[in-house]
Amino acid sequence: MPTLAETDAQIQRRIARVLGRTERAILDNYRLALNTTRVELSKLYERFSVKGELTLAEMTKFNRLSNLSRDIAGQLGPMFVENGVFTRAMATVAYEQAYYQYGWAVSQDIGVALEWGLIPTDAVRAAVRNPVGGLTLPQRTLRQRQQALAGINNSIRQGLIQGDSFPTMARRVKGFLEEDAARAMRIVRTETTRLMAEGQMASFERAEELGVEMQQSWNAALDAFTRPTHADLDGQVVNVGDLFDSAVGPVAAPGHFGIAEEDVNCRCVLVPVVSGMSAENRRIRDEGVVPYTTYREWVQGKPELLKQFDKGLSNAAKKAGIASVGT
Repeated sequence: MPTLAETDAQIQRRIARVLGRTERAILDNYRLALNTTRVELSKLYERFSVKGELTLAEMTKFNRLSNLSRDIAGQLGPMFVENGVFTRAMATVAYEQAYYQYGWAVSQDIGVALEWGLIPTDAVRAAVRNPVGGLTLPQRTLRQRQQALAGINNSIRQGLIQGDSFPTMARRVKGFLEEDAARAMRIVRTETTRLMAEGQMASFERAEELGVEMQQSWNAALDAFTRPTHADLDGQVVNVGDLFDSAVGPVAAPGHFGIAEEDVNCRCVLVPVVSGMSAENRRIRDEGVVPYTTYREWVQGKPELLKQFDKGLSNAAKKAGIASVGT
C-alpha cells in the first residue's frame, strides 16, 4: 500500500498534468492572437504606409484606427473569453480532484473505505467565485480580457506615434502579448493553488464528519524559490478549520493570504494528518520521496540559502508589523 506521501505525490502530479494542458491551451490562444494581429496590421501597412512607415495621422483618417480596434476586438475577444473559461475550468478541476483524491488518500491511510459522497455543485461554484482582492475569478478574467485588448490597441497607437515599420510594430505587439500571457499564467497557477486548498479543506472537514480525527500540515516546496514566509510554515500542523501562524499573520491555507505578493504563484499545499500518526516521508522535486524533514531542517546545510531564508522572513515580519517571529 502506498504511503500518504506517495499518494500525495501522485495527486500533485495528476493536477499538474491538467494544469500543464490548460496552460498550453491558453498559450495557443495567445499565439493565435499574435498571428491574427500581425495579419490585420500587414494589410494596413500594405495599403497606407509610406516608405514602410505607417503614421498615426494616416490611421486616424476615415476612422481607420477605430475600425482596426473593432476588428481586433471582434477576432481576439472570443480567444480571451475562452482563456477565462479554461481558467475557471482548471479551478473547478483543482477543487474536485483535491476533494475526492485526498478523501481517497485518507481512506487508504486509515485502511477504511469512507463514503465521501458527491460535492454539492453550489459549494464548488461558491469556491471558484470567492472574491480575491475584491474581485471574483470571472471578474478578474473579464478585467484581464479588457486589459489585453486595451494593451494591444495602446501598443499599436504607440507604434504609430513612433513611426514604426511593420517588423518593429509586430515586435512591439509581440512583446505586449508575451507579458500578458505571463499574467494569464500567473492567474491560472494561483487559482489552481487556491482552489486545490479549498478542496482539501472541504475533504478534511468531511473526514472529521465521518469520524476521522484529522489535522492538516503545511507543505512548502523544498527549493531556493520558496518564499521565506512560506518556508517558515513548512511542517506546521493545526486542527482542521484552524489558522496557520505565519510571519505575516494568520492564514487558512496556501493561496489564502489575501496578499498578492504571498499568494501569486504559490506552490504550497496542505497535507492531511491523521491524529496519532506523524509524517514519515515527503516528496522533494528531483529527489522523489525521502524521509520527512521540514524546510528549516533542510536548509541548515545550505548556508547561502539559510541566510536568504532568515533575511526574507525578518523583512516580511517587519513589513507586516510583527515584532518577532518564532523559530
